[in-house]
Amino acid sequence: MLMLAAQACFWLFTFPANTATHNWTLAPQDWAMLRHQWEYSHAAGALCQFASLCCLIAALFARIRASGR
Repeated sequence: MLMLAAQACFWLFTFPANTATHNWTLAPQDWAMLRHQWEYSHAAGALCQFASLCCLIAALFARIRASGR
């Protein structure tokens, strides 16, 4: 679910900002708002991916603990 949330952040916020600025080669009138949208969506996506990794590692340790090793 967290990886899906990271993808949602990218497709709903990062990609539209990239498209509106032609991958940051064009500065539209609302470029400051787009820049903030782009930065915060990257941060949110990174947090979702990090939380996903933590959950995966926790599941691995829980499985190891349950197996008695």
